[in-house]
Amino acid sequence: LPARVVYSGVEIDRFVDVDQAKLRADTRSELGIPADATVMVNVGRFSVAKAQDMTIRAFAELAESRDGLFLVLVGEGPEKENCAALCRRLGVEDRVVFAGYQPDIVPFYAAADINVLTSMVEGLPRVVVEASLSKVPTACFDVPGVKEVITDGESGDIVEGGDLPALIGRIEDLMSSSDERKDKGRKAFERAKTLWDHRKMIDDLRGIYEFGP
Repeated sequence: LPARVVYSGVEIDRFVDVDQAKLRADTRSELGIPADATVMVNVGRFSVAKAQDMTIRAFAELAESRDGLFLVLVGEGPEKENCAALCRRLGVEDRVVFAGYQPDIVPFYAAADINVLTSMVEGLPRVVVEASLSKVPTACFDVPGVKEVITDGESGDIVEGGDLPALIGRIEDLMSSSDERKDKGRKAFERAKTLWDHRKMIDDLRGIYEFGP
């Protein structure tokens, strides 16, 4: 049967029609994060499948040699308290912000330098699309759907699922080069803007209904 891929639309104006620099500064101030810090962000429901504990373990190892590194975790869920306890055991609770559920996640991407996704299972990782629309590069495991959003080494960093040392290495590379972060973030933005604009989704669906795939 004939088929055509239609990408799930995102209201991209929410991400692009903002004063990114002001939003970054304001959000960091509200979270108690220094303006010159390097910030990792992870957005999602706290669950075994999302594996935020892997993000925390990666952060804890990186934080050993970087005083100005912070982690922001956005979301709620059954594994949240376990993740908070892990932060305490690893001694990083003072540099990890549990932001809870947020109806508007745009400010949290604006405040971040690197988006980290350690999910072991995904459908379409919309958080990678959202981070890309904020020009924030993603470092993640190779889960279904992620290669639809970013290209490894060009607009983001993808490592084999569960390979934490490899992921830590990629995050460290991004932290070490602001030019690399900006370049990958820009390329991720261009792809996301082209493919995931909700208006394109509407036009594509209308075309299928009117003319077929």
